[in-house]
Amino acid sequence: MTSHTDIPDPPRGSQVDDLMTMRNATLLDAPDIADVHHASRAAALRDIVPADLLGIMTLEERRARWEEWLADPRWVTIVAEVGGRIVGFGTLGPSRDDDADPELVAEMPTLYVHPSSWRRGIGRRLCDEVVSRAADLGYRELTLWTLEANRGARLFYASLGFAADGVSKKDDDPVPTDLIAVRLRMDLT
Repeated sequence: MTSHTDIPDPPRGSQVDDLMTMRNATLLDAPDIADVHHASRAAALRDIVPADLLGIMTLEERRARWEEWLADPRWVTIVAEVGGRIVGFGTLGPSRDDDADPELVAEMPTLYVHPSSWRRGIGRRLCDEVVSRAADLGYRELTLWTLEANRGARLFYASLGFAADGVSKKDDDPVPTDLIAVRLRMDLT
């Protein structure tokens, strides 16, 4: 495992395109994915979720969860690497929503980029890859859930072509809050 403190931050600008590679994650990537997930959530939600609740799931617990997730054949996780370091990831699988046909509707339950790599186009490229893979697998729609209060995420997804479909729910993250998640949808046909 390569620590984020061992490798310099990726360069800004178009150089990232030349240096970034994407591949399917393996079980061995669980610690690095968990590190990115943990750091990204903490940074993105610091003004939305109380600090004592953000740390309720430890990094070790998140690593164990990712080992389970990566071993589940229903899901594919795509990692973005720059300089040999995982800087982001996105996950794709059949929709788990009760009102969706999992044969036709895919879900992107995760898309995270390490905060040290934000605003470099990595999230956009990862999302494009997930969308492309969902279409290649024959899905007609792609959905995701994001917190209603996370304006930055909603604007990011809107810029990629996702739109709220009017469905919301109490967020089901392990962090116990009363936050509302909204579903966003993209037509892949």
